[in-house]
Amino acid sequence: MTPAITPELRERAGPSFEWVGLPVGPQPLPEWLLGATVRWMDGYANSPDLWLKVDRPLRDWPGQSFVREGQALVARHADGRVHQWGFQGEFAETEQVRYVNGQAERFTILATPPSEGCGGWPVDCLMADGPHAGRLVRIRGPWSIGQPAGYNDVCHTVRTPAIIAGAPSYREEIGLGGLGISDDLFLRAVARFLPHCRVARISRPGWRDRLEIADGFWDEPKTIRLNRPRLDAPPATPLATGEAA
Repeated sequence: MTPAITPELRERAGPSFEWVGLPVGPQPLPEWLLGATVRWMDGYANSPDLWLKVDRPLRDWPGQSFVREGQALVARHADGRVHQWGFQGEFAETEQVRYVNGQAERFTILATPPSEGCGGWPVDCLMADGPHAGRLVRIRGPWSIGQPAGYNDVCHTVRTPAIIAGAPSYREEIGLGGLGISDDLFLRAVARFLPHCRVARISRPGWRDRLEIADGFWDEPKTIRLNRPRLDAPPATPLATGEAA
């Protein structure tokens, strides 16, 4: 007799997936996107990484401005990019020091309390709306956080004019992480540059859905294979603690 699928049993079963069809025909892509490749992370439990080949660093762009979403500042670009920082505490007028022509200068800026994210270094963000619209705010110790719903983590390799002209890649390529792209751009990039691959949507209780690239010959994505459901496995038993009699 098959047991009822309870929430606890579903959690133990791990992630689920569904295949997502790739768009067909010519796909409009941003001018900065030159190609794409996959790092399968063979021998590791990591899911495969989609690497974009681009002509510039992508996390910052002209006119970038942020909106607040909970404890994160998020900037979205019309071409499908997202850049965000997590922070702790609240913004308050704070005196800071900057150096102009070698001279220390005190100034006041809306800033968070100090935090240990990114080694405590500060990042300034221009606010697009809300009570601080049009002002720079400073996160002291920003945190890298998971991408918002509808976006996916990717890495990007900057191919400079020198390498495009044939210079050795180990001198000219720069690999960068921390970039998110929309589901739509992810699928269009795979359809254009990796049409032999498949894309799955991975779902897991308590986590945001995300896209994962897979080899075209696979019957299931790597995440599912490495987290194969074990519905017959007994639940974990906490270690007993106590004092000796």
